[in-house]
Amino acid sequence: MPEVRGNFKSFPAAVDYFRRKVNIPTARWDDLQQTDHANGFMVAGVTKAAVLDDIRQAVDAAIADGETLEDFRARFRDTIRRFGWPGGKGGDDETGFNWRTSVIYHTNLRTAYMAGRWESLKAFPYLKYQHNTVTNPRHDHLAWDGKVVATNDPWWETHYPPNGWGCRCSVTGISAARMKVMGKTGPDAPPAPSNGDPAPEWSYNVGESARSMGGAEGLGRKIMDLPADWRKAVLDDAAARNVSWFQPDWDTVLDAALQVRSSGRASPAGWVADDVLQELAKPVERRTTTHAGITPQSALIAVTDRQISHALRDAADADRSLLADGLRTLPSWVSNPPAAWRQLSPSNLAVGYELEDGRFFVAYVRMESFPSRTPEKVLANWLVTAEIRTAEQLRDYARLK
Repeated sequence: MPEVRGNFKSFPAAVDYFRRKVNIPTARWDDLQQTDHANGFMVAGVTKAAVLDDIRQAVDAAIADGETLEDFRARFRDTIRRFGWPGGKGGDDETGFNWRTSVIYHTNLRTAYMAGRWESLKAFPYLKYQHNTVTNPRHDHLAWDGKVVATNDPWWETHYPPNGWGCRCSVTGISAARMKVMGKTGPDAPPAPSNGDPAPEWSYNVGESARSMGGAEGLGRKIMDLPADWRKAVLDDAAARNVSWFQPDWDTVLDAALQVRSSGRASPAGWVADDVLQELAKPVERRTTTHAGITPQSALIAVTDRQISHALRDAADADRSLLADGLRTLPSWVSNPPAAWRQLSPSNLAVGYELEDGRFFVAYVRMESFPSRTPEKVLANWLVTAEIRTAEQLRDYARLK
């Protein structure tokens, strides 16, 4: 596989894409599928959090600082020296080592680069497919070279590159004015489907998936299907990174709500923390009633701009700015909330933090539900409102942390 040199220092969108990922332990290369890769970092067979993070740092150095394949291999050898072979194929000899490190390095660089490119390309009305000649090129990829397809055509959902192992194809944005210069009156018809290309594991748009509710929903379900210790590792990693996961989309959602222009637009906000999940699973005794524990199908916390708008509309005038501040910073703390409760009637998760005056900012999350009045029917844990509450008002809630 030809070497792709890094040098992405001047391309922050690619760095941002990679750094938004959470580390996910896996036993096999296909434990994550398609959009899972847009939000999760994995190396096949690597199950130990420390080893996975070590390899991640080496990939980050390639994407952010332009380190080469040989630099990456030197770091990988150091990981082996300290931890042993991390797992998966390629540990038998130098040929296997070179193959494994090449796959990890090139796959992560190409996906990060093309995901970053999507952030600007999606604004163009048309996209032009560009095949980059390599030894033994794929005939389908070569046939797609030069095709100008509308950006909103479903073809790009499965064919936006990279769309295969070792694929180095690219895309150029085409404006309406450029189309005229090219002598074209309209876009080309999307190429007809071909048998097995792209392969199923590559039939997704890496840039679109990184910002999609569908991608977030899939990862939320995937996290809950993991063994308990792996799930804890993933959610602890998400909390430790303290990433505002979905910026700048979150600012767009919040600003629309603040200006009462809500449309039902949905956005991921973060994940339910592992320590909160463990407490939620326990039954709660209240007087003569036992409330069963809750184990949701998804770890995802999501929100619509309509719920934010309603919360702000219903707030007391004196509390509205405090509420807006809490909602604006929500993605930075919700995956590791300073405080959490279980509201018993109705049954909701409540997360928040203490304010300087002793009251609490509290966001209420309806576990394992579908949002109302929005086109995105995504199973998640949906934020339904937020309030400023006193300690007395929280007295009947079950304290989780």
